[in-house]
Amino acid sequence: MKEIIKYDGPFVYIDGLIFDITKNVTSVDIEHSERKFGKSNYHMFKLISLWLRVLTNFSIVPLRIATFIGFFMTFVSFIIVIIILILKFKNPEIAAGWASLSMLIVFFSGVQLILIGLVGEYIGRSYIKLNKKPQFVVREYTNFKKLDEK
Repeated sequence: MKEIIKYDGPFVYIDGLIFDITKNVTSVDIEHSERKFGKSNYHMFKLISLWLRVLTNFSIVPLRIATFIGFFMTFVSFIIVIIILILKFKNPEIAAGWASLSMLIVFFSGVQLILIGLVGEYIGRSYIKLNKKPQFVVREYTNFKKLDEK
């Protein structure tokens, strides 16, 4: 509970805060009743907005995914460069400039994603530090006297 109270970010999402401090979570089946009056205020746009906030506010995984996709695209671009060069040498009638242009587009798309991912890593580390997200939480002490006890 103390770790949840420390959070002072703008988008409070209790489930995200709980998963930040523990992975020891279970689910309980409940029976939901029909709504008697009114209707939900969560329409599709609000649900997507909530999902995006949860995805971006409590995780740096999307930033890391961009880095991995960038490395993958750069690797694939090397393979495509080889394929395009082979095609160009086998078919000299292919339009001039097409091969080099397509190789450059694929290669630099991968490089851009790598750089975006690296910048994202720095932003993610700043995010973790800014929100004072604990790297670990001590659940219990065994045969150890805490420093604040006398």
